[in-house]
Amino acid sequence: MSGEISTLVREVAAEAFHNTPANDGGIVIPVRLDTPADNEVFIELILAVASVPTLGDLLEKRMIRFCAKGNGAAGQSQAKPANAPTQPAPAPVEPQVQVVTTDARVITERLVKQNEGNTLEVPAKAVITPLARELARRLGVDIRKAAS
Repeated sequence: MSGEISTLVREVAAEAFHNTPANDGGIVIPVRLDTPADNEVFIELILAVASVPTLGDLLEKRMIRFCAKGNGAAGQSQAKPANAPTQPAPAPVEPQVQVVTTDARVITERLVKQNEGNTLEVPAKAVITPLARELARRLGVDIRKAAS
C-alpha cells in the first residue's frame, strides 16, 4: 500500500473516530493504525464487515464503530505495538521472614504480636498459651520448638 493511501486512511479514520460518541450502544471494535500493515488490516476489516448485508446495515447505522488504539496519528492512547517484545512479569516479592529466637518459657499473645509475620523459635520445653497459638495462626507467625 502506498504512503499516500496510508496517510489517507489515517486521516479518514481520525475524522471518523473523533466524531464517534463513546457510549451510545452498538459494537465498538478497537483498531490500531500505526503501520501500513495495520492500515491494510483495517481496510480489509471494513470491506469484510460491509460485504455481509446485515453487518453492512449495522455499519451504516453506526451500530458497529471503531475505536482508535495505539500510537498512530488518530489521537490514540499510548499502547505497546503488537510486535514489541514482551517481558515476563516480575516474580512476586516474597516478604522476608526472620527467625526470631527467644528464651521465654511461656509464649504469650504479646510475644506473638511482636513477631507478626516471622518465625518464632522457642525453647523445647516452652509452654504456648492457647490464645498465643490462635493469634499466631491468624498473624502468620510460625512457632517452632528448638531441638532439645
